[in-house]
Amino acid sequence: MSLIYIGPIYDRQKELAEKALTIHNTCLKLAKPGNLVEDIDLAVFAEMKRLGVEDLAIHRSGHSIEINVQKIPSIPVPEKTVLEPGMCFVVEPGIYDFRYGGFRIEDDIVITKDGFEYLSNCERGIIVR
Repeated sequence: MSLIYIGPIYDRQKELAEKALTIHNTCLKLAKPGNLVEDIDLAVFAEMKRLGVEDLAIHRSGHSIEINVQKIPSIPVPEKTVLEPGMCFVVEPGIYDFRYGGFRIEDDIVITKDGFEYLSNCERGIIVR
């Protein structure tokens, strides 16, 4: 998904938005068969720490989805479920600096035999209008 701004964007907002995109892409790199669900969360929080924003995280990195939307497994530690083709997830790591806003990018994905496919269809990135 996109981070959309109407009007000017503060330098701090741009910085946090770029970090949120980097963190989100960390999720997607691990969204493939054979990885453990918890591998995603561990990598996300390692990336947050590397970027110096680990104190801005307040929730899990995502959860599986079905007809009733939120299902188990969730993507916190510990979760030893192995990713398999056909599993559907929302990846939604977020960082929140409430002086400047919340920066959470959500994508619905399905695990495929080689990785994942997006179920959400949108422009990805920072959009300022």
